Parts: sequence; structure tokens; C-alpha cells
Amino acid sequence: TNLVIDSMIEGYSLVEPVLNEYDQLIDLRYLNVNPAVTSITGIPKIDYIGRTAREIFKDNVEPVFFKYNEQVYKTGKPVKFIEKFGELNHWYEVSICKVDKQLAIFFHDITESVLVKQHLEESHRKYQKLFDNIP
Repeated sequence: TNLVIDSMIEGYSLVEPVLNEYDQLIDLRYLNVNPAVTSITGIPKIDYIGRTAREIFKDNVEPVFFKYNEQVYKTGKPVKFIEKFGELNHWYEVSICKVDKQLAIFFHDITESVLVKQHLEESHRKYQKLFDNIP
């Protein structure tokens, strides 16, 4: 299994939820990451293992990221979402699933696709406005 995970082009992180006294997810501790995580984020594997998301990314972890992880942890139902991660200034497509009491996070950078889509939408609006103003 590790051979498959290590050869994937998608980033893979196995994390342990860090809960407060009210059983709310407040952080994630990294147990393992594949080489693609370093390729995607530029952060070496050694800087992840045993550390939490807040330790690595400071206070720049998007609240929605914890919300989705908590949802999966509590319900056991996997989720998939697209979100911009501010610290890295990139858009990611993310899938999360529960594995026993841990969470497996799979992600890949879709920034280029998002920027192309935004550019096309802006061009469409611009040309639509021009077209609408033709007498």
C-alpha cells in the first residue's frame, strides 16, 4: 500500500484529529505524508511528521479545512471540495475519508485550471457587455 501511496501524483496525508475538551476538532497532527505533498507544497516531509497543521501553517489554516475534517471525523462520510489555501496561495481539490480514528486527505493543485476558468469568465463578461451595448 505504501508503494502505491508514495507513487501517486496526488498529495496524501494521514492525520490524527486533535480535539478539545468538547470533542471539537481544533487541529490535525500529521502522521504520514507522501512525496507528492512536498512537491505540491514545497514543505519537506520531515517538517510535517508529528507536527500539527497550526504549527506548520501558523494561523493561516482556512477554517473551512477544519470544518470538513471534523465533519468526516464525526460522520464517517467522505467529502470532496475545492478550496483556496491562503498560506500557499493555491487552489486545491481535496478528498477526505475516515480510516479508523484517523483521516486520510488526498489533494492536488488545481490553481492553473481555476485561473484559466476565471480568465475565461471575465473575458465572456467583457465581450457580453460589448455585445449588449451594440445598437
